[in-house]
Amino acid sequence: MKKTLLAALLGAILGSGLVLAAEDHPNLRAAKQLVHQAMEDTTAAQKDNHYDMKGHAEAAKKLMHQAEEELNQAIGAANKNKK
Repeated sequence: MKKTLLAALLGAILGSGLVLAAEDHPNLRAAKQLVHQAMEDTTAAQKDNHYDMKGHAEAAKKLMHQAEEELNQAIGAANKNKK
């Protein structure tokens, strides 16, 4: 399930051209990398705590996914402004 979700997310990002577009925006690219690392670290923390974090880690990951989407939209907006 996790691999399927990751593959779908990666496909959507690659399909939209946002990966290449992010190259033009190093600060946004760096922010996306930090969000991605935070998601990985949160998942590791969940595993270390046997997923007993009262739903807070999962809620944080949902917000991180939202932040990632907002960064994608920021890249798209910046690209439109660049033309």
